[in-house]
Order: sequence, then C-alpha cells, then structure tokens
Amino acid sequence: MGNKMVIIFILSFFVISCFSESQAVTNTNIMKVTQEVKQEVYGSGSIYNYHLKLEKSAEGKCVLIFKNESQENSQEEKIIFDMDAPCEFVRLGKTDKIRSHSYKNKKNERYDAVIIVGGKPDPDKTDSLMPEGCGTEFVAVSIFADKIKTSHKLIEDGPICPTKGLDEKYFGIYAKP
Repeated sequence: MGNKMVIIFILSFFVISCFSESQAVTNTNIMKVTQEVKQEVYGSGSIYNYHLKLEKSAEGKCVLIFKNESQENSQEEKIIFDMDAPCEFVRLGKTDKIRSHSYKNKKNERYDAVIIVGGKPDPDKTDSLMPEGCGTEFVAVSIFADKIKTSHKLIEDGPICPTKGLDEKYFGIYAKP
C-alpha cells in the first residue's frame, strides 16, 4: 500500500506540474498577442464636423483616423502617410486644442487646415508632446464639411514642435483647397 501511495503522489505531482506549465505558456502567448495588437495612439481632437486621431501603423508610419460626426452611419476612415511616427497635430500653444485656420477655396467652400508633424525625431529640439525629439517633416490636411484632403507631400522643414508655434503661412500655403 505504501508503494501505491508514492506512485499516486508522484503521478498527482506530475499532472499538476504539467497543468501549471501549460497555463504559463498560454498566459505568455496571450500577452504577446495583446502587445502585438496594441497600437500607439498620439493626439486626438475635433475640427469642424470631424473627430481626428493619430496612431502608429504596424509599419511605423503615421496614420490619421477620422470620422464625420455630422453624418449618420459615418464610418471611421484612415489615411496612412508616408511619414514615420511618432506624429502629432500642431497645437494652440501648450493646450490640447488642435490648431487650425479657416479658409475658402475658389468654389467658396470653407475648409479648415491643420498640420501634422512627424518624421525622424530631432533630439536637439523637444517639447512635451514629442519628448524624444520634434518632427522633421509635416503634412497639411484640409477638412471640408464632407471630405478631407491631404497635401500628400512631406515638407522637410524641421524640426517642428507641436506646441512651440508655427507660422500661419504654413497652413495657408500647404493646405489643399
């Protein structure tokens, strides 16, 4: 009877240790999947009828995600820029408000221009939103009542920090009416 107890004890220990090891592997796999799916989110805010958000793509590019809040059943859309993340909207000073300027095109349509700063960070110039270095590229975005247009041209005129001011001429010249 003593040998049976020892064998049962050894088998029980083996089964429990296998179960614990299996759980540990499963939990590790879940953590890896969760970390891979998680995207870096940068700035967000609203301009005109749109909610705007910036994220980092899996390829490390800057992504603008937007949704027209004034249209029923509006879906989120996105534009992936050929500009490396991190990226951030130019802000009104040190506030959370996205800086924009309103203009009219030749058809007399109103639009708001915003600037997104990104590209390879320049560690010599930093601010609170880009502590690793301010952006060396930017792209202009024009927001109309029913559409969004981008300049699709990266302007290398950096470093540009999102909270340290940018002359209004950049908004008017590079926005796409």
